[in-house]
Amino acid sequence: MRAVGLLLRHSARRPDLSAAVEAAIRSVLGQGYRTADIQCSSTRLVGTTRMGDLIADAVRSGSTPAITEH
Repeated sequence: MRAVGLLLRHSARRPDLSAAVEAAIRSVLGQGYRTADIQCSSTRLVGTTRMGDLIADAVRSGSTPAITEH
């Protein structure tokens, strides 16, 4: 997912969208969700599909920085 943020920031020249994705990632990680490769004992294990869904939901929810149309 971080790669999507980088793509939006650098290739698509959309730092606003990149910030929304990055904030969503921080939000989901802050809620304790982790995939197997980064899980530790105090976190909730989810698969990669579920992690992507959680991040997409966080972007859509509006709890991340405002996304402006260009």
